[in-house]
Amino acid sequence: MGESLIMASIVLSFVGNQDPASETTNQEGSIITLIRHLIKLNSKIRKVILLYTEDTKDNAILTKEWLQQDDFKISTNQIELIAVSSNLSDDPVDVKLATQEANKGLKQAKNYRKDNDIFEFNSSSGTPSMKTAWGILQASSYGINSRLWQVRNPKKIQPSQELVFENNVNVFKDESNFSVIKKQLQNYNYSGAIESLNNSDLDSKISHNLMEYGYYRLAFDFQSAREVIQPYQEEISQELIKNINDLYNENILELLQEVYYKGIIKIKNKQYADFLVLLFSFQENILKFLVKQQILKDTSQPLHWKVAKEKINYQLQKGELNEYLKNYSYDGRSLKLNGDINRIVMLAILDYFSQLDNHLSQITLLLKQLENYCQIRNELVHDIKRVSELENESEIIKTMREILILTKPNFQTVNPFNLLNEQIVKQLTPLVRG
Repeated sequence: MGESLIMASIVLSFVGNQDPASETTNQEGSIITLIRHLIKLNSKIRKVILLYTEDTKDNAILTKEWLQQDDFKISTNQIELIAVSSNLSDDPVDVKLATQEANKGLKQAKNYRKDNDIFEFNSSSGTPSMKTAWGILQASSYGINSRLWQVRNPKKIQPSQELVFENNVNVFKDESNFSVIKKQLQNYNYSGAIESLNNSDLDSKISHNLMEYGYYRLAFDFQSAREVIQPYQEEISQELIKNINDLYNENILELLQEVYYKGIIKIKNKQYADFLVLLFSFQENILKFLVKQQILKDTSQPLHWKVAKEKINYQLQKGELNEYLKNYSYDGRSLKLNGDINRIVMLAILDYFSQLDNHLSQITLLLKQLENYCQIRNELVHDIKRVSELENESEIIKTMREILILTKPNFQTVNPFNLLNEQIVKQLTPLVRG
């Protein structure tokens, strides 16, 4: 096994007046005591970084020499002494300065870090501000993969107490990160949730992949969404798996349902221009589906619109349908039957077949209600108009839903992205609660 795969410790500490040992009690200081404890836990010491002020420079040098004794097996190049800024040396009780210097030490430590290494923060050496600095780093996004250690005064320790113990504040950071992630999921901001997860100590590969699934699925990249959840077929909702397989295989009714739910997300996030584009796509593609269904009858096999249009145009040139279309008008305008089967021509075709089909008549009426909003989308695209609000947005969504219910017998009543978010939260919750 390569060294990069072995978990090791990188120790970071300010140097205090009691390091490496107390002159009055002759007891080893917290730095030496902590490292002895880590070695006892079978931790491999990769690096020791000691931050010192002008007043503790000699203590730092003595601590380095102490750690090179045979019982530690730490070489001189594994120990790095770093002088803090003169500002902190002059004012060692300034928490802000202490945290800045601790973070500089952490940045240096990251240069030595291998996969799975842990940063070991000693919060028992230095001034109270210096001790506090490590807890601040761990509670922030800077101290990922860290442990915060405290060493008790050996003269005051109680029989039931441990000399060295971990004082982890990650629980507060985890709860904070979890709260941010849940908010991002509520807004379907999967890229933001991925970044928040990466900057946290919440180690969940399946959650990461589910977030990627959501990101790719929102972007209509169904192949990538399918691939990222492939390793977790047994762990996640079978409905999400079926969804993505149907979308990947270009099931038209599943695609229309997908557009509907993505439209709801756009409305929620007040992205009205994007919603109108989705609405236009919904209207045009469901019209194509219904026209193919009525004229070509057999829709069991997918047929690309270019091929289907040639067959449909052939049917439009003859019989009663041809006569009906010649006499048809929409908003007082006659149809242009020049081979271009646009939305209005398709509505006219559905009107013709609706004469003897009440179910189709209901769908066609609903589609006509959406047509005005498709015109707004055209103005938006061609004239670059702004869309800061949308009237009757709830009515539009309701109309789209009614069309789907009438067209798709197994319409999915729960937004699949809400189902996805529930799955992600379910995976993360045990990590937060520990």
